[in-house]
Amino acid sequence: MNTITSRQKTAQAASANVVFFDDEDVAADAAAHPSPLFVPRNASLGQISQQLTETADSGERRNLVRNVLRRAGFDWLCYCRMLRIGQRVVELAWFDSYSPPGWAARYCNESFFAVDPRLDIACRIEWPFLWDVDSLAAMAPAPLRGSRIQHLADAANAAGMRSGVCLGIGTANPLERCFAVLSSSQAGRSWIADTTAGTAYAIAIGLHTWVSPYASRLLSRISADGLSAVQRSILQCVTEGMSDREIAASIGLQPHRVAQHVRQLLTFFRAHNRVQLAYIAGTVSELAGME
Repeated sequence: MNTITSRQKTAQAASANVVFFDDEDVAADAAAHPSPLFVPRNASLGQISQQLTETADSGERRNLVRNVLRRAGFDWLCYCRMLRIGQRVVELAWFDSYSPPGWAARYCNESFFAVDPRLDIACRIEWPFLWDVDSLAAMAPAPLRGSRIQHLADAANAAGMRSGVCLGIGTANPLERCFAVLSSSQAGRSWIADTTAGTAYAIAIGLHTWVSPYASRLLSRISADGLSAVQRSILQCVTEGMSDREIAASIGLQPHRVAQHVRQLLTFFRAHNRVQLAYIAGTVSELAGME
């Protein structure tokens, strides 16, 4: 994890490393921030990332975003960037300038990210979808429905987040994903028109374009750096579905030595099992060169 400024706060939540930061931490380079490709009819929304970059004062930036949210019918915007292995969030950087007071810390401390069905959906699709607190349980797979999701719904309702729009945003790293939730105190979804969902998309993408270069530095880069040649060979064999005995015969090691290396690789990549380990090795771009 990179060094962080004194304004940031770190936390440990159910084995996930969490960093909270706000718009005072983001020092953007105007030349590195083109406007989003998606430009809605309201040109001011399409240029929000450029406006954020060009506005040096954090107070003015907050007024800009809050006014845009208010005009679109939203009260809050939660944005986070996560490192996710399988279904498990291992690191999370939360931009909490526009979250309800205390919500980011509660969401992480109570491990809501482990049960939030919106997060899982946002990791699979890249288009806005609607939500409300009464439908959170129905959005989750049947085996995951229960008291923890109801607890999330009750907490969101108490924080004034009763409905809204979510979306996921992909990154260059297949293991990283951005999650944006725009919410309102209004109950139900009837107030959310198609144009509202489109506006939510534009706002979230604009904020993402502005904050992403900074937020991405807060997460660890998973790579093959530091692995020995033997470990790289074993990792490649794991991606091919080989057992320890098959790997041992292939590279000329004793099976117990292969098993020891596999355990070290699981720890190194923070994977829970061989399936996750194979997924990491096969999808992270830094590992592609060893194939």
